[in-house]
Amino acid sequence: MIVSYKAISEFKKSLKYFLRHYKRRTYATFVASFIFSGFELISAAMILPLISLGVGSDINNPLLTHLKNLFENIGIEFNFNVVFSVFISAYAIKIILELIIGIFIDYSTVLIARDFRGKIISGLKSVSWGYLTQKPHGLFVNLMTQEIDRATGIFNMLQTVVVSAFTLLIYISLGMTVSSELLIAAGLMGLFAILLSGPMFKMARQSGSDQIDSMRNISADLIQGIRALKVFKAMARERELLATLTSSNDAFVNACQLKVRAQRYLAASQQFILIVAAILGLYVARDILNISLVEIGFMGVILIKLNTFMTNLLKKFQAISSSKYALDKIDDFHSEIVAHKEHVKGKAEPNFPSEIKFHDVVFYYDERPILKKISFIIPPKGLTTFIGSSGSGKTTIIDLICGFYKPNEGNIYVGEDDINSLNIRKWRQSIGYVTQDSYLLHQSIAKNVAAFDNDISEGDIEDALKLSGIWKTIVKLVHGVETNAGESGAKLSGGERQRIAIARALAKRPKLLILDEPTSALDTNSEKEILNTIVNISKKLPVIVISHQKIFEDAADTLFKLEDGQVCHI
Repeated sequence: MIVSYKAISEFKKSLKYFLRHYKRRTYATFVASFIFSGFELISAAMILPLISLGVGSDINNPLLTHLKNLFENIGIEFNFNVVFSVFISAYAIKIILELIIGIFIDYSTVLIARDFRGKIISGLKSVSWGYLTQKPHGLFVNLMTQEIDRATGIFNMLQTVVVSAFTLLIYISLGMTVSSELLIAAGLMGLFAILLSGPMFKMARQSGSDQIDSMRNISADLIQGIRALKVFKAMARERELLATLTSSNDAFVNACQLKVRAQRYLAASQQFILIVAAILGLYVARDILNISLVEIGFMGVILIKLNTFMTNLLKKFQAISSSKYALDKIDDFHSEIVAHKEHVKGKAEPNFPSEIKFHDVVFYYDERPILKKISFIIPPKGLTTFIGSSGSGKTTIIDLICGFYKPNEGNIYVGEDDINSLNIRKWRQSIGYVTQDSYLLHQSIAKNVAAFDNDISEGDIEDALKLSGIWKTIVKLVHGVETNAGESGAKLSGGERQRIAIARALAKRPKLLILDEPTSALDTNSEKEILNTIVNISKKLPVIVISHQKIFEDAADTLFKLEDGQVCHI
C-alpha cells in the first residue's frame, strides 16, 4: 500500500508542477476531459435501455425509470430507435471530442518540450564556465532529447489519469443502479488490484531511473569514444575504449527489460482479476442476488469497463512513476544552471587600446594553488607571449582575462577599470579567441568563420580569411567558402583548420586576439606560416599567445615565463 501511496504522491507532484508552470493548458485539458466524460456518461447510460428495449423486457430499475421520466418530460418518445439515436450521437460527439483533445494535448506536449529546451538553452547562455567543465557532454545531449521527451510525456498521462478517474466514477454510479453489492465486491477487487500492482510500480520506478542514468553514460561514452577513436584504433585498442560503451548499453538494456516486465506483469495481473471478477460476479448476480438477465448483461458491460479503465489508470500511474525521475532530473538541472549563473554586475565600456594589468592575483582550482600572488602588465600593442611548462597556469591567465573565472585574491585591470566593473559581454565581444583545437563545425567554411553571426557579411568573411592567410587556398576549392569543413574540420589539413579558426576570431574585428597553443599540432612549415600571420596581425591589434614553441619566444615583443605559480618578465 506504501508503494501505491508513493505512486499517488508522484502523480500529485507532477500535477502541481504542470499547474504551476502551465496552468492554462493544464486546466483547459481537465475541463475538456470533464466534458468528454459527460458524453461518456450519456452513451453509457443508454446501454441499459437499449438492452431492455431490444429484448422486450420491462424491468424495474431506477436508472431505466429515471430515463423514461426524462424522455417524457422533454417530450420525446421512449423507444429503441430514439434511444439508439441518442447513444450513437453521444458516442459520435465523444469521438470528435477525443480527437480535438488528443490534438490539443499532443500539441501542448510538443510546446512544453520546446519550452523545456528553451529554458535550458537560455540557462546555458549565462551559466559559468567552471560549472560546464564539470559536466560530461553526454549529459546535455541525453537531457535535451530523451529525458525531455519522457518528462513532457507525463502531461499526456495526467489527462489520461483524469479521464480514467472520471469514467470510473461514471460507471460506478451506473452500476449502483443495478446492485450496490456487486459494486462493493468490484471495489474490493479493485483494491486487490492496487495492492497487487505495488511491486510493478517499484519495478517501473527503478527502470525509469536506470534508463536515464545508463543512457547518460551511453551518450557521454559515445561522444568521448568517437573523438578518441582514431587514436585508439591506430594502436588496436579501440575494443578497450568501446568496452565502457558496451557496459552502459547492457545497463540500458537491463533497465528496458525491467520496464517491459513491469508493464507485462501489470497487464497480466489485471486480466487475471477480470476473469475472477467475471466468474464470481455472474454467480453472485444470478444465483444469490437473483438479478435479471438484462441487468446482468448491463452489469457485465459495467464491470468490463471498470476493469478497462482501472487497468488504464494503473498503467498511467506506472508510466508516471517511470518518467517522474526524468522530470526531476530536468528540474534539478535547470535549478543548477540558474544557481551557477555568472554573476555579472559590471556596466563600464571597455576602452582600447588599453594595457591589461594583473595585481597580486591569486587563483586556486579545487583548492590547488595555480597562481600565487602574481603581478605583470600586458602592453596595449604588439605580440605578448606566455611560456611555461604544462600546468604552470598559462591557460588560467587567459581564462581570467576572458572572465571565465575570478581571482581568489587580487585584481585584474583593463586600463584603469577593474575587469569586474566591465560589461562582460561587451568585453568578450572585443576578444578574438583561438585554441589549439580549432573546434570547426560540420558546416561550410563561411558559416564557420561567421560563427552564426548574421551581422558578419560576406565581405567580413573574405577579409578575415585574407588576414589569416588562407583566402587563396579557399577560392581554389570547388565550392569555395561554401565547402563543408567536415566533422571538427576533418576535410581540411591541420594548418587550414587553424587558419580558419583564426579567421573566425578576426571576422568580428576584435580589439584583442588571444591564441592558446595555436601551432602545437602543426608541422614546422605550417607553424612558420601561422607565426608570420600572427606577427602581421599583431601590427594592427594586440595579440596574446600561449606557446611552448621557441619561435613564438623569439618573435614576442613582450615575453613572460610562468613557473611554480609565479610569472617573470623576460
